[in-house]
Amino acid sequence: MCFSQGQSFFFAAVGFLIAAFLFRNGHTRLAKGVFYFFLMECLQGVQYFVIDECDNPVNKLLTVAGYLHICFQPFAVHWLKDFNNPEMQARSEGIRRICFLGGVVLFAKFLMYPWSTDEGIFAPGCVGGGTREWLRGSRQQGICTYRGVRHLAWSVPLYDSTYFSPGVGLHCFLMFAPYFSSGKAVHLLFGSFFFLSGPFLATRLTPNLQEQASIWCFFSIAQIAAMLMLIGPVLLRKAPTGDIAMSKRIKAA
Repeated sequence: MCFSQGQSFFFAAVGFLIAAFLFRNGHTRLAKGVFYFFLMECLQGVQYFVIDECDNPVNKLLTVAGYLHICFQPFAVHWLKDFNNPEMQARSEGIRRICFLGGVVLFAKFLMYPWSTDEGIFAPGCVGGGTREWLRGSRQQGICTYRGVRHLAWSVPLYDSTYFSPGVGLHCFLMFAPYFSSGKAVHLLFGSFFFLSGPFLATRLTPNLQEQASIWCFFSIAQIAAMLMLIGPVLLRKAPTGDIAMSKRIKAA
């Protein structure tokens, strides 16, 4: 199973149509979440035009754009939660603020990579095989989108993981902890589905830690479409009170 530029653009088109449908029916929170992941599908399709051209500034710029998108995915994914429950939306707003801060922290790891001390971490003879962080490349490898085993792979040099600089695993925590800690069966169901069909499946498809993230991103629209089919009856009618009214109520709380 290998993925292609055409498939990336296909899922981008599907994502755009879903977002447009949701927006038209008044589900603006859901529409914003789907649109965010449409952007990633579109970005991956564009990256195929410059894949493996590691000295190309466009390749580097698109790689950084991909990492920036990843940093704020937890912030965006919680638009997909509690879209029809004003009380739970109020709680989600607090979670999303934390996720936004987490995104800033993760992107700061890229900005600070010139001060990293990664000598020896990526050496072939290193005990444990070197870094186990998704995406992280050495300063020597640099910023690049290259062809992986099945799909795109992203090399992004990052600052060392310390107590003050959390590793990329912060993304996993921010993405899934709210689903698993809400106490609601539907959140546990969706969180488990997203985890198993996303990062876990990606680890089964490729051993390349710089490719696993892109494969999960490739599946994101399919994951969202499957979730929306489960709650389809709700989406076939317009939002009864409108997300705008809900947002005003949340801000006033």
